[in-house]
Amino acid sequence: MLLYKLSILCMLFSNFIFPTISPLPTSLAMAEATIFTLLKAALKTLASPAVREVGLSLGAIDELQQLSNTLPEIEVVLQDARTRQFIDDSVRKWLETLKDVFYDLDDILDELATEALVQKNNHKGNMLKKVSKSFSALAFHSDLSQKMGKICGKLNEIAAQGREFQLNESSVETCTSRTRPGEPVTFVRPSNFVGRENDKEEMIKRVLSCRDHETLSVIPVVGVGGIGKTLFARMLTFDERLHNNFEIISWGCLSSKSDLRMILEDIIKSAKGVSSWNLTMEELCRELHELLRGKKYFLVLDDVWTEHPGEWKRLRDLLDVGAKGSTIIVTTRVSKVASVVATEKAHVLNRLSDEDCWSVFVNYAFDEGEHSKHPSLVEIGRSIVKKCGGIPLAAEIVGSLLTRERDEQEWQRIKEKLVKAEERLDNAAVAAIKLSYDEMPPQLKACFAYFSIFPNDYTIYKEELMNIWLAQGLLGDQDAEFEDTGATYFGEMLSRSLFRYAFLTVGGTGNCKMHDMVRDFVPYMVGDEFATNINCASVLASDKVKHIGFHDYNLFMKEFPKELAKAKKARTFMFLDQVGPITKSFLENLISNFKCLRVLNLMGSEFVELPRSIGKLKHLRYLSLFSNCNIKSLPDSLCKLVNLQTLDLRHCEQLKELPREIGRLINLRRLFLTSQMVILPEESLKSLTSLQVLKLIDCENLLSLSSGIGYLTALRELHIVRCPRLASLPSSLRSLAALRVLEVVDCERMDLFGVECMRGLTSLAVLDIVKLPKLVGLTPNLLAAASSLRHLMIVDCGALTELPEWVQHFSSLEKLYLYNCANLTSLPEGFRCLSNLKLLDIRGCTHLSRRCEKDKGDDWPRISHVPVIILDGNWIQRHESP
Repeated sequence: MLLYKLSILCMLFSNFIFPTISPLPTSLAMAEATIFTLLKAALKTLASPAVREVGLSLGAIDELQQLSNTLPEIEVVLQDARTRQFIDDSVRKWLETLKDVFYDLDDILDELATEALVQKNNHKGNMLKKVSKSFSALAFHSDLSQKMGKICGKLNEIAAQGREFQLNESSVETCTSRTRPGEPVTFVRPSNFVGRENDKEEMIKRVLSCRDHETLSVIPVVGVGGIGKTLFARMLTFDERLHNNFEIISWGCLSSKSDLRMILEDIIKSAKGVSSWNLTMEELCRELHELLRGKKYFLVLDDVWTEHPGEWKRLRDLLDVGAKGSTIIVTTRVSKVASVVATEKAHVLNRLSDEDCWSVFVNYAFDEGEHSKHPSLVEIGRSIVKKCGGIPLAAEIVGSLLTRERDEQEWQRIKEKLVKAEERLDNAAVAAIKLSYDEMPPQLKACFAYFSIFPNDYTIYKEELMNIWLAQGLLGDQDAEFEDTGATYFGEMLSRSLFRYAFLTVGGTGNCKMHDMVRDFVPYMVGDEFATNINCASVLASDKVKHIGFHDYNLFMKEFPKELAKAKKARTFMFLDQVGPITKSFLENLISNFKCLRVLNLMGSEFVELPRSIGKLKHLRYLSLFSNCNIKSLPDSLCKLVNLQTLDLRHCEQLKELPREIGRLINLRRLFLTSQMVILPEESLKSLTSLQVLKLIDCENLLSLSSGIGYLTALRELHIVRCPRLASLPSSLRSLAALRVLEVVDCERMDLFGVECMRGLTSLAVLDIVKLPKLVGLTPNLLAAASSLRHLMIVDCGALTELPEWVQHFSSLEKLYLYNCANLTSLPEGFRCLSNLKLLDIRGCTHLSRRCEKDKGDDWPRISHVPVIILDGNWIQRHESP
């Protein structure tokens, strides 16, 4: 009966709303970052001889020359316009107009560049004579020429107007990284918890005192934005005393959740570790009831805004099924919310003392113990801390801005800007965030803007973010190694403390979440170009929207929202979570309405057939069908996407094959694949000459990579994960002289010993070998990478008994990880010759750990020169950062 009532309650209140309150009073939209990015792309396209030939064939060569003359004139005044827009509204409007025109210009120039690629792909020889054959009609030629003429006219008018403003000429600053060398793997510093020890102990006692309460206890944690409520609540969930007293510990973030369904999904996923996206509302209620019924649980509901007692009661009634002593912590910025939800007295998280706030600031602004060497900076720093008002987030962000900066005038400049921002905004945390944003160069601002598409508390994956940046042309020269540029930008944002937390693996991959105040701030910087959490029932779209984050479910029963078609010039469309089955008509409407897409992420959707019209998205750079468990084949029209850079087919378990002419994707740089193929298509591989990253994941039938892989001479990364039938790597792999990363994980038949393919890997820098039960030793052919290998990881290789003596020749090796290799009993004598080794991390190797004990283990003399040594999670030696 109780379950029945709960189900009815859920169905009656499926539109449970938690309103979002923004901390910023006005819109602060910026345009110069977008303009800078589009302008750089335009100048690069105009410099292409192939594009100029296409323009000549269309009779638009004069317009292209005009653009080549006008754009540099605009470029040199952008820096001054960026500053003047705050004091001159006409300059701000000028920038907004310029941005709109540049978007149109970018689309037109991209069509010309695409035509050049098509001609190259078709090998048709003289482009001047044959370019028109790939266009569908002569009318299109005329239309494109007219567009070029109009764009040139508009830009000439804008340039003339810019001259009237008498803007000063200057170069636009570029991005330099502030990231500290050897930054920790998990970017959460001890200073995050400064001054909260007493708060934590008091709260633990209060929670444990509720153990005998018959009814559900709710304790609010109240504090202003940036005070550290979320981190404080996280600290509680990690405490061993709570784990010993509660059967379930779970977490739900409410700030971005638009209805009750999404809130329940969040709580269930946190507790069980699996998503419940495919359940109906009634099934969700049943799942929650079964999860909590009769169990003593501890739940954090983070960032709650609802002040309506009825709304809170409905959620509380769903949760009130646990055993006695069950407790909920509610974090909120609003005292009225606390009074609505509380059954116990609220815990107020007060501002930090000046001294505690100073400790936070010092940890970010200086290296350990360094501040004592700079008394003048300490004096300025303490006055900065006073303006932070006891808000740790403000201290972290401003301290991060001054990391490795030791110029007194620069510190004074930052202090003065913070004072002005704080006076204007009357909020120390928001002032610090805005200051950090203002200090970003344009290209970093443009990348930062894309965080706006993700809702609060969303896990953002570094690799996905970098692929989006690449697709939108934000990583500069696409012929360069974009991963390095993307990693630099990500590291820069990381170093500015703009993430609530970030987790980076030893291999450099990882994810992050933005602080909710930072996330709330971003839309005010980017204006109305980004629309997130859009669903079929709630569509706020206009022709200004360029990037769409879509979050809905059960799309099989829903039509594509007509209102969304207003955003016809959208460049990004992303599903933000599992959406389940989706109709073909929904997909067809999506594709037909958004012809300017650069990014199409359909992750978590289920459909059998990708529409043939996908081939009409000529601008598309990024296509993801991640986790589509129904799709079995891809249309041949996909091969028309000559601009496509990233194709993500991970966890498409039913996919039988790739399109026959996939080799025509001459711009494809990253291919992630799960399929039922037995062998990779040799002829198709030969043509993918731009491919830089290949990931083969969960390919259960794969027996061979085929010799065609040897033709991928641009390949820099090869990842082979959970391919149980793959027993060896082809000898043609030795032709991949550019390969820098090789990862082989959980391939039970794989034996890398003696394989010929290692012989030619002279650029290999990273080698990860994980869970290979047949691995008995390292192949001598690996010596080809003796001067290049910097990172070696060997994990869960139980048959491995020794490292070879010739390992001493790895002169560039910096990091060595040996995990769970139980039969590895010693290190070779030559280990002492690894003079460049900075980090040795040994875990789960009982005999080896014993031999490596400091000062007394038999192998200690062989490893004592290594600056950082970790044995089974304990830091045995640390002379400097790894």
